[in-house]
Amino acid sequence: MAVANFSAANKPILHIAELKNNGNPTILNGGYVDATGWQRLAFLLGVGQIDTTVDAKVQESDNGTDWVDVAGAEITQIDADGDNSEVEINVDLTAAGRKRYYRLLVTVGAGAAGAALAVWAILSLYNPQAAGAVGPADLEEVVAV
Repeated sequence: MAVANFSAANKPILHIAELKNNGNPTILNGGYVDATGWQRLAFLLGVGQIDTTVDAKVQESDNGTDWVDVAGAEITQIDADGDNSEVEINVDLTAAGRKRYYRLLVTVGAGAAGAALAVWAILSLYNPQAAGAVGPADLEEVVAV
């Protein structure tokens, strides 16, 4: 998964470090991103070896406490044989009604070993007039507007 045109206009943030649920069904919602002043947000989900299902969706909040789902910002469920999957979800922070805080809510099903996961968030400024700019329409991923 390449990040095009990475520059000072992008701010990478480690959102959730590598996690393994050790076979227990769980919801991983640790940490969130303050998107104040940014125009785009990309969540990158890397799934290592798994023997269970993995679901993920972006949620937003005005206060960092009360969360609601961002419409259209979820992945197609990764099934138990989806080892080494990579998923990217992009959110247009300039869309009407967007909130200040964002997180990726990851739900892991029951399995003998569970799932090893890593999640990153990348905040960026997007200038569609910039030479060589790559925008949401140019990428193959889930895009929430």
